[in-house]
Amino acid sequence: MEPQHRISIDFESFYSKEFNLSKIPMQQYILSEFYETIGVGVKVDATRTQWFSGSMEDTTTWLRQFPWAQATLVGHHAAFDASILEWRHQCFPAKYFCTMSAARALIAAFTKRGSVSLKNVAQYLDIGEKGDEVHNAIGMRRKDFSVSQLRDYGVYCVQDTDLCHQIDIA
Repeated sequence: MEPQHRISIDFESFYSKEFNLSKIPMQQYILSEFYETIGVGVKVDATRTQWFSGSMEDTTTWLRQFPWAQATLVGHHAAFDASILEWRHQCFPAKYFCTMSAARALIAAFTKRGSVSLKNVAQYLDIGEKGDEVHNAIGMRRKDFSVSQLRDYGVYCVQDTDLCHQIDIA
């Protein structure tokens, strides 16, 4: 049976110059004692995207409200977001759709230098601009963000989640 919902998701997590996916394999990064979910954007079907930031326990509780067992998770690099969702927050979607993998197969040859980054795919499809607020968060734990910085990071994450949703329906 086909899942009833499509849930677009984007996690924002702690990273630093030493602790990041270019230096550490994804599994080790996510399962490390240094890992922290700073926040997450979630869009169920065509509803308004929601942003949440809280403790790991509160994030897990918040994420469990969504109908994962009846949903296809949609993510740009879905393996990353799905692994966080499952390993750290114990939520298990019925299916997975990776917009990055789809873009690699369908449009990589037409994007800037063949890159299927969210920024390049969004530009190619002319669906909006990806922000760069993530660069301001290097080395910052959730507790290090001011209220306004966390709000701005949420706006950035919601935009990424919305772009992912737009790629899914494009």
